[in-house]
Amino acid sequence: LRIKTHDAMDKLRRGIANKDDMDVLIGALNMCEGYMRLHAELGRDWSAEIRAGQDALLAVARRGVDTNKFICKAPELVAINLVLEIHDAQLEQTTVQDLERALDIVEKDQRHGKARSVKERKNAVSSC
Repeated sequence: LRIKTHDAMDKLRRGIANKDDMDVLIGALNMCEGYMRLHAELGRDWSAEIRAGQDALLAVARRGVDTNKFICKAPELVAINLVLEIHDAQLEQTTVQDLERALDIVEKDQRHGKARSVKERKNAVSSC
């Protein structure tokens, strides 16, 4: 998971990320929120920073969804990097069962329309 996530982040940092890379990053940031909601000690004290990172990634994704060119502004890059650091720390402290439960939280939000869509039209690409 970490290799795939960090590879996608490296591509975003270099300005060569594609839709698949963005989907990987969106998934990682969503899981970061899922872990935080699962157990308070898994980052609830970082909730504002997690949301800021999700907002930054959503902005990058929305700007690039039609052109498939995903370019970060400096503050967005900083915000997204911080959330990935939090996510790495979460992965060190969790079990496979925690991962499955956090994934359930994320999927439930998506099923119930609580996730924000990258495309603001009917045919959404991914969600944050």
